[in-house]
Amino acid sequence: YIILNRPVSILCMPIYNKNLTAGILYLENNLMKGVFNQQRLKILNILISQAVVSIENARLDEALLKERRQKKAAVGEIRLHKRLLKDMSAELAMVEERERKAIADDLHDSVSQTLALGLLNLKRIEQQIDTDVKQDIGKVRDHLGRAVEEIRSLTFQLSPRILYDFGLVAALEWLSDDMRERYGLEVVFMNQVEAGVTLNESQRIIIYRAARELLINVVKHADTNLAFLILNKDADVLELKIKDRGKGFSAVGNRSGNTGLGGFGLYSMQERLLAINGQIRIVSEPDKGTEIRMRIPVGTDHEQ
Repeated sequence: YIILNRPVSILCMPIYNKNLTAGILYLENNLMKGVFNQQRLKILNILISQAVVSIENARLDEALLKERRQKKAAVGEIRLHKRLLKDMSAELAMVEERERKAIADDLHDSVSQTLALGLLNLKRIEQQIDTDVKQDIGKVRDHLGRAVEEIRSLTFQLSPRILYDFGLVAALEWLSDDMRERYGLEVVFMNQVEAGVTLNESQRIIIYRAARELLINVVKHADTNLAFLILNKDADVLELKIKDRGKGFSAVGNRSGNTGLGGFGLYSMQERLLAINGQIRIVSEPDKGTEIRMRIPVGTDHEQ
């Protein structure tokens, strides 16, 4: 190139950036000899230094912009996965409830009715005979009667029909009575909601299941025979509070402000509450009882 074009003045010098060669500067002048003297080299060095800093800053800005885009994309993906997990958790709760209901219906429609029919036949046979066998038949009849009652109770435990037919409040009233009869836990239910609330099927089921599991935990761990179940509403938030005056425990808060729950069952319950945008908080101290609050955003008007 030089032989072909025969430039009059040539400058060729390395460009350094932090003691590393970042490039080469090539200049030529075809009008005058000796253009690139020491004075001009000093000026070029200053300009080159500024150019190197500008290029480095541009590269850093580009890298930072790329990192921000990647972070934004990652945050969006995380949010999407959270929404998917919430939807999956809610759907899992509904699938489980449908399975419970199917089993309960089968028990009621087949096993329970078959036992009830057998019990009626035994009563008829018992009335027709007058021998020592009558006493044995009476014992079998008593066993069948208890089996029928236990299956009916199990059917309600699996899928309380009252929850579907009459709503959450009626189901919580029945739950309070059932806890007393089944476990000896006196549950004082207080409904402080003046007007009805709009609850979808997922909300009703998840709230009821959570209340039942928490009351059973009172039976297992609180060492008390008295608990309070309080339902109230503040603006568009439904709050269900479960209190006891048992032995309590040392509650440890987590980053979200909720108290750490521990245990797979309670963790699963918390995940399902999150699926309906609910929150749960536990306040407890040793020998001072436990208070558990569940808060769920809801609509107004009549419960569905």
